[in-house]
Amino acid sequence: MASLKHIQAPPGSMGGRFESPAVTTVSTALTDIIELEVNGGPLELTFEVANAAGSATLNGFAVLVKTHEGGSWQTYVNSWASIGADYPVKWVTTTTPALVAASGTGAARIDMGPFRHIKLQASVAATSATVTVRGTVATR
Repeated sequence: MASLKHIQAPPGSMGGRFESPAVTTVSTALTDIIELEVNGGPLELTFEVANAAGSATLNGFAVLVKTHEGGSWQTYVNSWASIGADYPVKWVTTTTPALVAASGTGAARIDMGPFRHIKLQASVAATSATVTVRGTVATR
């Protein structure tokens, strides 16, 4: 179960900061890292993924969303190849969040709609990795 963080992001606000628990171990299946409950929108999500020394390289990173309480999770972003005006990923570091090696980092900024919950997930091809994700949610 992902750690739940409540963030208030009313219109015109800078929103709030978040950081996943210090030790989140991900496996070969997409693993929940952190769940954000947000109030407000449209939103901008900016985050950095850090992979601990000795960890396997990440091979997947997904952003899931819920539009309302009791709704089902929908994949919002799971491909980091497309960046641009009509795609929600506005910028990404050379090392994308889905390819962070041991002792490395990757970051991205994503335009989001007025979602109620945001969940971040990661996976590795083999063994496991210990990751931390931190960032901000702000209104656009």
